[in-house]
Amino acid sequence: FQNKQDALYDLPGLNSEGLLGATRFADALTDDARLVMRVLQEAQSDGANILNYCQVDSLITQAGKVGGVNVSDKVSGESYAINARVVVSATGAWADKLRGELGKEKKIRPLRGSHLIFPSWRIPSAQTISMSHPEDGRSVFVYPWEGMTVVGTTDLDNPEADLSEPYIRKEEVQYLLHGVNHLYPGLKLSTSDVISSFAGVRPIVSSGGGLNPSSEKRDHSIWDDNGLVTVSGGKLTTFRLIALDVLTAANHYLKQIDGRDHGRPIFNQVKELPGSVKNLGAYWSRRLSGFYGKDVWHLSECAQGDWSLVPGSNTFWAQLVFSARCENVVHLDDLLLRRTRIGLFLRGGGIAYHDRIKGICQQELNWSDTQWQDEWSRYQELWKHSYSIPTP
Repeated sequence: FQNKQDALYDLPGLNSEGLLGATRFADALTDDARLVMRVLQEAQSDGANILNYCQVDSLITQAGKVGGVNVSDKVSGESYAINARVVVSATGAWADKLRGELGKEKKIRPLRGSHLIFPSWRIPSAQTISMSHPEDGRSVFVYPWEGMTVVGTTDLDNPEADLSEPYIRKEEVQYLLHGVNHLYPGLKLSTSDVISSFAGVRPIVSSGGGLNPSSEKRDHSIWDDNGLVTVSGGKLTTFRLIALDVLTAANHYLKQIDGRDHGRPIFNQVKELPGSVKNLGAYWSRRLSGFYGKDVWHLSECAQGDWSLVPGSNTFWAQLVFSARCENVVHLDDLLLRRTRIGLFLRGGGIAYHDRIKGICQQELNWSDTQWQDEWSRYQELWKHSYSIPTP
């Protein structure tokens, strides 16, 4: 516990009215996009087949048992039937869709959580702050992330969960601004300070009791429906535990699967780093080896000695080159929002660096001028709809 004086020293500008002190504890931050890519990379190295832009359309059933899935390639337009002894559905807020084909009742309550991203100089906090929102007492966080400051999250029902990108609503913007301005009354933050926004849909397993969204439990659940093993709920920080529970359920169909935790590292260790990465120093060496694993060697090749950062971000230009070359980028938003994060950290989604991004895409992805313009228009439309601030 910190007394009032120490808390205000660590958190300059904090609203001191009624403040007694602060409780301090440790937690962790991650880049969920890079975490997913690292998991996929290591799974592929261990023999998994990774299908990008491949959508599961329906289940294959025989005599009441699930025996595979029908899928469609959203790039080529082709369709395929994939047979399997067990199908694992880890589809988050959309978990009810496949279970619905088997006549199962809905279990998921999709909840939208939205966030605002500010330049760090506008909310200069080196600490994460958890506060009770003055309107409803919900916990809202203000935290440093990737050289920015993030304010979030909201917790609202999102029944229209479809395959389109979720987006923040006007009332959520005002709610978050009210909260952070109450916490830091001297900053007088407004929408003009916001660089971007983002929203996600949480797969909360509903209690069915009509609880306030924030009162619903965040535990994960697993259902086994005759060859369809569905997992939903839970939190990112327990993804390994959740995966082991899924393997235990799948063991009924694949006896060779071992769902026990043998204490092995989550990721394969990178035993040696390229000299050019070592020369960046300990922080960047840990960060890049964590993001890319053994592929940090390919990243170094893409850099060709040029480790310049995208201005206003913690991302090297070499990371864009690597992702375009090696990480199955199909659309521009894959590159700028789901492989790197510069679409979130730069105003207008990176419009100031249009020409350099175009050069990377044309060099690495073989895009013509026409294809680039189509992709840029598509990306700008998506960014304005789902990553900017709603217009009044």
